[in-house]
Amino acid sequence: MAQAVAHDQKEHAAGGHGHGHPPTSLGLNSRKVGLWTFISSEAIFFTALISTYLVLKPRNIALGGPEPQDFLGITLTAILAFILLMSSLTMVLALHAVETDNVRGTRLWLGATILLGLMFLGGQVYEFNKLWSEGFHTIVITEPDGKVERIGVAEHHLEEELPHLQAEHPNAQIQDTGRKPVTWTTSLFGSTFFTMTGFHGTHVAIGVVWLSIVLVMSLRGAISSRNSLTVEMAGLYWHFVDLVWVAIFTLIYLI
Repeated sequence: MAQAVAHDQKEHAAGGHGHGHPPTSLGLNSRKVGLWTFISSEAIFFTALISTYLVLKPRNIALGGPEPQDFLGITLTAILAFILLMSSLTMVLALHAVETDNVRGTRLWLGATILLGLMFLGGQVYEFNKLWSEGFHTIVITEPDGKVERIGVAEHHLEEELPHLQAEHPNAQIQDTGRKPVTWTTSLFGSTFFTMTGFHGTHVAIGVVWLSIVLVMSLRGAISSRNSLTVEMAGLYWHFVDLVWVAIFTLIYLI
């Protein structure tokens, strides 16, 4: 026990991974414990957002909201997922570079991770703008017996869908409520989807800012193997953000 305490004091004096933050009673770095606690709470938060989307998806359709698969493009999202996965690789390379005092490699891979993060954010902005520019129509079908059914139809499917609905309900009154953009307020799909992906995009933006600060520190000569935990902490957060997108891509876009 005395040897462990002496080792921690020696590491602190040498400016090692302790960074002036004493270990916890379990011998773990307090900064890591704090970050893992934060990540755990964020994991619960995103689990709630994803679950809310999945639970409300049938209700969105029942209320005449748009069918998500009519608007969510797999190709673009797969590219964004690939970009984030590659950014996890560059983040690992950045940490390895700083641990081996490879200054040039540290700066190169940190810059590459930041660039990939910005590319992801650009793709997400493009997807949001595409959704906002596209619209859907809620078709209200009133049967002679008073039964009312609401069907959400994407604008680009409206011309081909209306004749089918009229053929399926020959005696019903069919009313088109008009075009609505896909936004936070026009449907449960918009509310849950934009909230979930918007919060994730915010986390990516925070990660980009964090990594940019670390890169500036490296350019000023303030990052080396002696304090590589600074890069490792940013990397842990970045890997978490990447994993969240893998979950969103699998559960929302693929299923």
